Amino acid sequence: MSATDFLTKDLVTDTSMWTLAMRLSSGAVDIAMFTDMEDNSLIYRRCLPAAGTPSVLRAIEDIVYENPLVLSGFRRTFISIVPEASMMLPAGLPCATDVLAATLPGDGREWAVDSAAARNAAIGYCMPSGCSGFIARTFGSDTVVRPHLGFLASYFITRTQRGRHCRMLANLRSDGLDIIAADGGELVKAVSFKCQSVMDAAYYILACRSELNFDDNDSEIIIAGDAAVRAGVMPVVRRFAANVIPAIFPPRMFRAGRKAMDMPFDLTVAPLCE
Repeated sequence: MSATDFLTKDLVTDTSMWTLAMRLSSGAVDIAMFTDMEDNSLIYRRCLPAAGTPSVLRAIEDIVYENPLVLSGFRRTFISIVPEASMMLPAGLPCATDVLAATLPGDGREWAVDSAAARNAAIGYCMPSGCSGFIARTFGSDTVVRPHLGFLASYFITRTQRGRHCRMLANLRSDGLDIIAADGGELVKAVSFKCQSVMDAAYYILACRSELNFDDNDSEIIIAGDAAVRAGVMPVVRRFAANVIPAIFPPRMFRAGRKAMDMPFDLTVAPLCE
C-alpha cells in the first residue's frame, strides 16, 4: 500500500453522516466507507500487513493507525471478523464461550458469540487475543462487531424470504467459500471451507446440499462472491442441481459505488444488517 493510498482525514470533510465497514482477517484488512447522502461516495481499500509483522493483532493495529480517517466519528461502524475457527450453536446456549474454548481450543485466541445471526441459532467464533479490547478502545462500544458468517446469515435470512422454502447461499472467495443455509426463517447451516479450485468449491456446495436433504422441488442455491470463481463454479453445480442462481447485488451498495463489486461480499452486506 503506497503512501498515496492511505486514508487520510482530508478525504472526507464530515464523517458524521458516513458509514464505516471493516473486515479483519489474518491476511488483510478491508476498509469501506460511504454516505447515503451522495451517489458514488464509496471509498474502498484493501490493506495487507507488512512483512514480518509479529502477530495478527499487531497487523490490524498498524493498518488502523496508518489510515487515520477510520478513527473519525462515523454515523455507524461495522466490523466483520473472519475467524480462524467458528461453529454454529443453539440460541441461548449457557456458557457458550466455555463450550467453544473446550471444543475448538487454540493459543492466543479469545472467543465470542454472535446471537443475532438467526432466531434459532448463534455463531461462536474466535479472534486474536486482545482484539475485542482494541476495537472497543478504538471505535467505541456502539460499534457492531460480528463474524463474517453472522453478517451473511442475517442478510440472507432477512432479505431472501421470498422464493423457495429451503435456500442455500454460497459465498465464493479466491481461497475458500462460506455456506449459509436456511429452512424458512431458521438457520440450518453456517460454515466456511478452505479450497483452492473450482471443483473443490462445487464439491462442498453439493455435499452440504446433500447433507441437508435439500431437493430440487423446494430448494435453491444462490451463488455470490468472487466473480471469476463464480463463473467457474456455477456451470459445475448446475450439472447436479436445479435452481442455481446468481445473488442479486444489493442496490444500496451499488448506488454507493461500483467499487462495491470488488469488495468481499460479506463486507458488502455488513452495513445492510442494521
